Parts: sequence; C-alpha cells; structure tokens
Amino acid sequence: MRCLILLSVISFFISCSENRESPVFVDYTKTLDSISAIYSKPQKGEYLVDIKSIFNKSDWDSIAFILPYQPLSYIENMNLCNIDFLMDTIKYVVGVEWNYGLLFVTRGCITSYSVVGGNPSFSEICGHSGPTVPILKRSNTLVKLVNIPGANGEQSFYFMPTNYPSEEELNDLKNRSESHQPIDSLRP
Repeated sequence: MRCLILLSVISFFISCSENRESPVFVDYTKTLDSISAIYSKPQKGEYLVDIKSIFNKSDWDSIAFILPYQPLSYIENMNLCNIDFLMDTIKYVVGVEWNYGLLFVTRGCITSYSVVGGNPSFSEICGHSGPTVPILKRSNTLVKLVNIPGANGEQSFYFMPTNYPSEEELNDLKNRSESHQPIDSLRP
C-alpha cells in the first residue's frame, strides 16, 4: 500500500514538472510579413483567413493575444501553469505600442510564444470581449483580414472575427441612426 502511495506521489510530481517547462520562442515575423505582402492591395479589402494555417509551427489548443497596454492582472488571471517563465517578455509587450504577444496554449500551459510587430494588428481578433485576454480556440480559427490602405501608400491590416460587420455595414448603420429624428424633436 505504501508503495502505491509513493508511486502516486512521484507520478504527480513528474506530471507537474512536465507542465512547468519553459515555453519555446517561435518566430512568426516573416510569416506575417508575407501575409501582409500577399493581401496588400491599393484598395480596401476583406479576406477570410484560417489562423491554423498561419500559426502552424507548434501544437496549440488556443492562442492568447497579449495586447499593448493590457493590464497585467488580465494575464495573471488566466492561471496558465508556466506563465512565470514569460512575465518579463509579457511586461515588455504590454509596455510597447505596436507589439503583440502570442501565447500558444495546450491544456492550460504555454507550449510556445511569439512576439510580433503591429502589422497585422490583433487588437480586434476576438472583438470587444471585455476586461480579459482575447483567446482564440483552435475549433474557431476562421477570421477576417481587413486591408486598409493609408494615404501615404502604407497598408494597415487587422484580424477581426468573422461575425464582425464590414466597415460599409457599420457606416450604413451609423447613417441610418443619424437620419432618424429623436422622439423629443417631434414635440411641438
């Protein structure tokens, strides 16, 4: 009986130590640069992109997106088993504009991570989900890549959820709401 308890305790500590491994850095800069080049058009456009085909250098169940100026408490509340290995990197990412951190997570532990520049932008990847870290599950990886050409010839790219309305739809909704008179204005 003692031997069985001892084996259980040992296997528990081994499984915990396996989950506490340091995550591996994976560089996606060139991949994202090539996507920007492929979808770079002089006119505005929206394209469907499967994130799984882009972030394919490591295994993951979900991706957590660390955004500029994101409160560290949001990240700490994720309770990832090995987040402490990356806290210095995460503090850098949240303190610098136009950098994003990507945490590739499997079963509650970070398996790998990446730090990428701001084009394309991930700030809208999961919509406005409130005071949390945006997380994209592997089962739902189809997103819109929106190309917005700048006046000086530079391109801006945003990843957005597929259920987001297009900019034309948003402008149409805004124009319709502005054309309605408020009820108070109809009083004599």
